[in-house]
Amino acid sequence: MDVRRTGWALAMAAGLVRAASAVAPVVPDHAGVYEKWFRNRLELGTRFSRVELLHADRWDVRTKHGFVGTICHLEEEQTIMPYNLTAAYFPGPHWGGVLRWEQMEALAVTHSTDHHVDGTYRARGPALLLAGRWPLGRGWVPYAELGFHAPTVDFAGADWWRQGYETAAEYDAGDGSAKHGHVRRMDTRAEDPVGLAAGVGLGWRFGERWMLDAGVRYVGVEGRSHHYSIDENGHVNDHGTQTVPLSYLAAGAGAAFRF
Repeated sequence: MDVRRTGWALAMAAGLVRAASAVAPVVPDHAGVYEKWFRNRLELGTRFSRVELLHADRWDVRTKHGFVGTICHLEEEQTIMPYNLTAAYFPGPHWGGVLRWEQMEALAVTHSTDHHVDGTYRARGPALLLAGRWPLGRGWVPYAELGFHAPTVDFAGADWWRQGYETAAEYDAGDGSAKHGHVRRMDTRAEDPVGLAAGVGLGWRFGERWMLDAGVRYVGVEGRSHHYSIDENGHVNDHGTQTVPLSYLAAGAGAAFRF
């Protein structure tokens, strides 16, 4: 009986071995996925931009107020760093999608004799756009983009301003503590979760993978600032909430690599 059982077991094992050897191993076709979905479709790039606010000045001579309090001018901070990282996907030669990082910083200049700066407004976030391209001869590719921008907006107050001093020199002469326990705050956020984003430009392809381009973009942003101060007794002095227009134009140039 034991011999018979052993024979059945050996026969079953041999059958399983033959069945397993007949099934070919499944190897993922990574090259096929790349060729089908990414080759000549995916692009990664970067660019540098010069920004210009569309509403940089505000001062009411009657009320003696600007954007917020005595802030009357917003001065764009420029940089040559290529911070506009871009990822684009074009399933065809004419239409595709673009994801781009946008950012802008502006100094809050006051209506004062020395035009001192209270702090910096900052707007940054991704933009998602539908893009159209019209390839021409000799590598020239005009394009247009339309979509939305999802910004985060804040206000970084200068140390002397936050600590209740009237000037930076007065703050520097002290020990850095709040003046008479008095502190200022400017809670700032985006007025709307999304804003309009659009752009036009001209690209030039050279070689099989590279493209240079230059263009102009509109980025819609509005901030909302709540200005208040707190005295040494903990009493809050509310100076109101104002909408601050931070929409801007950005002119830039950059390069992209097509996979």
